[in-house]
Amino acid sequence: MGRIPGTAPSVEAQVARPGPHLFCGPSVAGQGFRIFVGISAPHGTPGDIVERLNKEISAAVANDKFRERIVTLGDLPLSMPAADFTRLASDETEKWAKVIRVANIKAE
Repeated sequence: MGRIPGTAPSVEAQVARPGPHLFCGPSVAGQGFRIFVGISAPHGTPGDIVERLNKEISAAVANDKFRERIVTLGDLPLSMPAADFTRLASDETEKWAKVIRVANIKAE
């Protein structure tokens, strides 16, 4: 399983999408941004444990009662294999790091 160097292996992802009842102005997604929430295990966690966590969390995300509650809160629960989330996180990190470099954005 791949991961961003120096980070823990990814286990699960939920992709947050704004609920219409939560926002008065343009949503984050409406401005071209995406929000990802993921659960990670500590670096060095054995692969079989990562896979077990992924399986159990995916089962929770598939549970109708759980899904309904998350949707009520304005999010859309999704799950994906750990390797896919790792790739997504890596791609997003690379994309936004480039934006930060090109725009010469500095922390204040």
